[in-house]
Amino acid sequence: MVRIWMRRKGRDTVVLGINNRTENWKTAYEFAPLFSSVDARRRLVQRLDETDDSEASAIHLELFWKGTRDYLHGNSEDEVEKSRASLLEHCAPMLPDIRCRILTSKKFRSLKDDNYALLPSPESNKRLLDNLYNTEIDIVLETPKSLFIGEAKHEATFGADGDLVLVHQLIRQYVMAEVLLKTIGSGKHVIPFVVGDKVDSIKNTHQVRFMIAQGWMKERNVLDWKEVTAERTCSAG
Repeated sequence: MVRIWMRRKGRDTVVLGINNRTENWKTAYEFAPLFSSVDARRRLVQRLDETDDSEASAIHLELFWKGTRDYLHGNSEDEVEKSRASLLEHCAPMLPDIRCRILTSKKFRSLKDDNYALLPSPESNKRLLDNLYNTEIDIVLETPKSLFIGEAKHEATFGADGDLVLVHQLIRQYVMAEVLLKTIGSGKHVIPFVVGDKVDSIKNTHQVRFMIAQGWMKERNVLDWKEVTAERTCSAG
């Protein structure tokens, strides 16, 4: 067996000398050390929200989180149907407003009739539930008062799928988190953030500009990967 050992971009080894360029690898490499460092988690939380003074031990981290899917999985058979109905109930007041905001923003292409709409058809409701069920958030930090939801971007941009009810990636994640918190009866605030390669370019994307314009995300919560690296290396030092 031949092993190729080399140092590249701060990494001790790479497999076959090939640089892994996937977002999931990058996210896991940069954020996994925060599982064992409560201080690094606290610094990151304070970077994202200076008003959050949570104790380090009260800050929980998850990666590649499908909150709605796992919440429903933990329900009994009888509870699942009630929970699904509650998810739709909390979507009802949100979606018309979001649809209107998107249409008036002039930043996006025109929407289909069922985009960001809760329709009476059982099939349309199933599609919306599927969107909530399958929405994955790359990085989640929970404190006693907030749920920080992070999207990682590495050599890629934000996705949009007009065939989904919740078309745009960042908006879909925000809706899922808000609706799930309401369904479980939590009063936590949702605080979105983005980590990526080029902060200025990310800030100028339509989805990020829209999230900031709606007051759903702070401009300073678009982070460079180097800022995350600094947090974990500070802890390691």
